[in-house]
Amino acid sequence: MTPAERLAKAVAARRQELSLGQQALAERALTNGRRISFQTIRNVEAAAQASYRDPTLLALDAGLGWQDGTASAIFNGAPPAPAPEVEVERDELAARLARLETRMGLDDRRLGDINAMETVLGCLSDDQFEIVARAVKADGRYRTLA
Repeated sequence: MTPAERLAKAVAARRQELSLGQQALAERALTNGRRISFQTIRNVEAAAQASYRDPTLLALDAGLGWQDGTASAIFNGAPPAPAPEVEVERDELAARLARLETRMGLDDRRLGDINAMETVLGCLSDDQFEIVARAVKADGRYRTLA
């Protein structure tokens, strides 16, 4: 098996393990702020090139959740290293979820307030609406009222 074929097999297996399509991997695979293309992913999995530049291999590491240097090591004959496990405390996750739920609740209340205001404003005559619009503009906190 050639180095390119070895890398192709490992990349395809890891991508499938992560349930990623080639395009999704291309979007995740970045190095130095630059993404690698979908075509590059296709070329890697087809073993279409005899060698790859270090930035491409590092981007594959990032996109596949591998430690830096794993793609290069596989290309050079090493077996794929297991991806590092990410441990997050259960309490930390629960706290994050509670904060998100609180935010969503606030957003739901704000949306309800906006809907109520739209209903009230829809019942105003043109003259009444104009008076409210001038008052809101004078307040300075609101830029537009439509």
